[in-house]
Amino acid sequence: MSPVAFDQRHLTRIAWLVLFMSIAFGIYLYRQGARISVIDPESQFDEAKPAELEWATPAALSEQDWTIIRGPGAHPEEIEGELIRRFRLAGTFFEFTPRGSRKRLAIVEDRDLEKQLILRERENFDDIEVLHILRDHVDLRTPTGEEVRLSRSFTSGQIHAAIGEVTVTTDSVSENASTYGGQSVGKNSWVFKRDKLLEYYRGLLDEPERLVLVFDSLKPVYTADGWIEGYRLGIEGERTFFEALGLQEGDIVRRVNRVEMTNRKRAEFFIKQFVQNEATAFALDVEREGFTEKLTYAVR
Repeated sequence: MSPVAFDQRHLTRIAWLVLFMSIAFGIYLYRQGARISVIDPESQFDEAKPAELEWATPAALSEQDWTIIRGPGAHPEEIEGELIRRFRLAGTFFEFTPRGSRKRLAIVEDRDLEKQLILRERENFDDIEVLHILRDHVDLRTPTGEEVRLSRSFTSGQIHAAIGEVTVTTDSVSENASTYGGQSVGKNSWVFKRDKLLEYYRGLLDEPERLVLVFDSLKPVYTADGWIEGYRLGIEGERTFFEALGLQEGDIVRRVNRVEMTNRKRAEFFIKQFVQNEATAFALDVEREGFTEKLTYAVR
């Protein structure tokens, strides 16, 4: 036998011996590990009662809590419920462009912040995207991808009668609103019945002198250059109607549905939208004692 063949045979035997010794040593360590005591570092050591190490059986995949992996999108129903709780769709209206086209906008009430928002499609607010605006609902998309639908709502969790710092009693405001089919559903937010308002409007048309008093109660406010920049309320008639809208003597109506009130024809335009049932909500930007508030009215 050559020296090379002898060395190869012995090296092979040595390799097999090392492998068997490694397996045996691993088995020994495993058995020793089963008898290792688990000691709470906060407790005192007790040699008489060593705790045995318990080897936990891995849970089946079907029993795992995958919400940890899915993160914020784990409970879309909770996200939807929170958005529906916080935001209320008051209604929609059309915005006309100088070229004659029109786009539907939405009036949404933020109950938590007690403010009203006017939103366009593809607009973002609080990292929420407005996908679609239709007559009776708005589709939103959250930052985590959930799509939520807000349908028109005419109630809130709590009915409010207060309208900021008003000069009239809240009881009379509530009573006046109910006369025209109205109800307060939040701070500076009301719901009115369409048939009741139409009945009132037709009554004004039958008695033109009353309609004139309504328009005469809204007096133009001029800039230094002679341009109209709003209308100040100085009630000449139909006081209960103005109070039902939450308006006070001296209020200046600056905008209606984002449109600057620079002439009387614009006010007549919004009346036409209401009569033709093209708008289901209106938002007034009102200056009161130096501060601007947004008053919203949903029509059902």
